[in-house]
Formats: sequence, structure tokens, C-alpha cells
Amino acid sequence: MRGPMQRLFIVYNPRSTRAELIRKEVILPAKELKGFLVGKFEVEQISVVKNAGRLAKLLDDGDIVMTAGGDGTTEVGVNAIMECGKDVRLMVLPYGNFNDVARMFGMMEFKNIFDTKVVEAYPLECLVNGKHFQYAFGYFTVGMMADAARMLNRGKKRAHLRKNKNNTMFALTSAVKWYLKNRKRKFLLAVKYNGKEMGDMTEYFAVNSGTVARIMKLSPSFMKKKEFKSGIFDLKNFWKMTWFGMRSVLCGLKLSESVGDKLEFAEPVKVVVQSEGECVEIAEVETLEFKKCGRPIKVFKI
Repeated sequence: MRGPMQRLFIVYNPRSTRAELIRKEVILPAKELKGFLVGKFEVEQISVVKNAGRLAKLLDDGDIVMTAGGDGTTEVGVNAIMECGKDVRLMVLPYGNFNDVARMFGMMEFKNIFDTKVVEAYPLECLVNGKHFQYAFGYFTVGMMADAARMLNRGKKRAHLRKNKNNTMFALTSAVKWYLKNRKRKFLLAVKYNGKEMGDMTEYFAVNSGTVARIMKLSPSFMKKKEFKSGIFDLKNFWKMTWFGMRSVLCGLKLSESVGDKLEFAEPVKVVVQSEGECVEIAEVETLEFKKCGRPIKVFKI
């Protein structure tokens, strides 16, 4: 039998440059909370799905998962809650570079976690070749932007992003240089989009959040049961990409409302799928599908 204590799991990355800050501002104060049994879950250097599987085995009805980190850390919590199938609530504390998911729920700080309300939010789901692949609260991208995000997650650029706080300009400059070098590459070959032949495209978006990579804005859809925003683009042309980027930042990302998208390829291809900054290269892809989950997650929101 469960005792009267409320179980709280703090999910964080111990290798993060902000791990010590998380320890001081979140972990130590959490241990002083009355009526809570507090545990730490350290994200390992393995995939989101594998980390989520580890966490899901620990969760039970009534638990709270508090993610303290960036969007990738939050994604571990989201996928674990969906995988366990239990009545588990989510708190999101922003300690990352872009914090798109935390921004959805009010950029909460530990000191005001009880000045909140609980809302039901519906994650996105990605299926590869008809089988479940991953959940994401904020967004998925496929193609060029996903490949650019993968570049930022490697080597010296990843180290720079982890070390410094204000990284928007660095990330943007790095992405522009990468685009100029790679814009003529093939990304989404001979793709059919919701039954319509599109030819070769560069980018697909499925978005639930109010921001993508912090700077691209649009109206959020995370509290809608079925609808989300999506679109497919060919951005090989430099001027077209420039206009797309400027409009997305200044006026908002121009996407259409959807209740489900399907990308079909003429033959099996290798693609990069990004979910909130976390990138996975997948081979032998014939179809990609994106939709809302039928089951919501209860999230603390300011």
C-alpha cells in the first residue's frame, strides 16, 4: 500500500553545465518539501526513448515528474508518462538553451511551483512505417532543420551551447553557415504529402508549441485534442529561405491547421527526425505520420 507521501521524481542531466544550479535551486529545496518523497532520475547518454523506458518503470498513479533541464530532458519525462500509462502529472522547469516546452506552461521556477493550476495538454506522436516512434510536446521537424539541429548537438558547438547562457545568436549564426554549405543537398526525396505528390522538399514541421527554437513564433495548439500546426516546404533557394526565416521570426511561422499528416516516400530513405532539439537518423523509412495523442498529460501551468 502507498503511504501518505506524494512521490516527486526530479529528472535532470547530471552532465549539464547547469547541473550544479539545478542541485541548488531545485534538488536541495525539494528535499525540504513536507509531505513529499523526493527522488532523482539522472538522464543517461542514451536515446530519449531508452531514458523514458527506464523512468516509466518507476512511475505509478499519483506521482509527479518534475523535469529540470532543456527540451530534451522534458521530452524524457513526456515519453515516460505516456509509456507508463499511469495517472502521472508533469512539472517543467526551464534550465536549457531554448526551453520551448517550458515556455508553453509559463517558465515556472521552483519557488512558485504551488502557484499553478493543472491543465490537460495533448502531445504529438510520430509513427515510422506505421509503428509508434516517439512523443513530443512542442514540435517535430523532418529534413533540413533537423539535420542542422543535429549539427548543433555535436562537438564544439554542443560544448559552447552547454557552457554559455545566451546562445540564440550563436545557434542562429551556426545554422546560417551550415545552410549555405548544405542547402542544395537532398533531404526529403520524391515525397507524397497527405496523398499529394510534392517532389523533392527540404522541410516538414509539426508544431504544438508557441515557439520553435525560441525565435519562431505561432499560436500554440497543445491544449487542443486533435488539431496542431504543420507544413511542408522547399527552402533550397537562398532568398526563399531568407524570407521564410524573417517572416517566421517577425510575423510568425506560417503553418496550416491539421488533424494528421502522412509523408510517403517513393522508395525507402534515410531521414533525420528532430523533436525539440533531439535528433535521430532513421534508415529505411517508407512513411512518417504525425498526429495528436488521444490521451492528455496533466501539466502544472502558471
